[in-house]
Amino acid sequence: MDVIVNSDYVLTPYYDGIITDTTRPFWYEYQFNNYTPYDFFVLKTRLTYDVPQGYNIHFDSFRYEGQMRYCVLFSNGYTIVPITKEQTAYYQNCVNQIILNHSHHCTLVHMSQPFLTTNYDQSLSQRWVKTILPYCYKQLIKEQYQPILFNNQLLINIDPTRVYDDTDINNNVDDYYKDYNAVYDVLQTNLINNLFNLYQQGIIVLNKDLDQDFINHWQLKPYYDTGDQTQIYVARWTNKDIQDKTAFLENQLRLSY
Repeated sequence: MDVIVNSDYVLTPYYDGIITDTTRPFWYEYQFNNYTPYDFFVLKTRLTYDVPQGYNIHFDSFRYEGQMRYCVLFSNGYTIVPITKEQTAYYQNCVNQIILNHSHHCTLVHMSQPFLTTNYDQSLSQRWVKTILPYCYKQLIKEQYQPILFNNQLLINIDPTRVYDDTDINNNVDDYYKDYNAVYDVLQTNLINNLFNLYQQGIIVLNKDLDQDFINHWQLKPYYDTGDQTQIYVARWTNKDIQDKTAFLENQLRLSY
């Protein structure tokens, strides 16, 4: 029967074509599909924070409407977890929205994730990252990765089929970007470490007009002067009695109002 039965499935648009006549010579050369491994990588990173913690995301194909259509499956350890009709509808909508919105962009960071760095034994505040990231992500992520803030996520495009020109890489650029998993890991680690470095410097989001007295009093300067009314400011001074300048400035700002 050319239909999925006896279970609820979350469909992706990706499939393998079905060759009906395998008796013809070299029939396998006519096999076709409409996806790359990177397409599944995108779906997995984008879906990760929509599923319960501890769930793993998998993709498997089933015969459906004349295709071997790939579906999303969830497991807890080694066991596939069945989902209800309500959950199926929810995750189907998630997949549909990913395909409709920046389908070649994977999630580099999500605002709800822990932000642990290699220099810090505690997470950066999610609230601070969510506040600060809109004003610095374009400076922290190269334009060639097409960074986008969307739905509480920082998305990047590291599709290995794209053409890159990165003067920071000494080896073969094309070979480097084919390993998008390695590119992803490096970019994510660098981003979180750079956010930590910003936090250490005393970074705070302020409005040039509304917070001008506070800016003047604490001698703050724009960190990336974008010309916008609201942007991030930095404390250029040092004080041995203030170990955490960012937390200190945020507290002083609350007290000033």
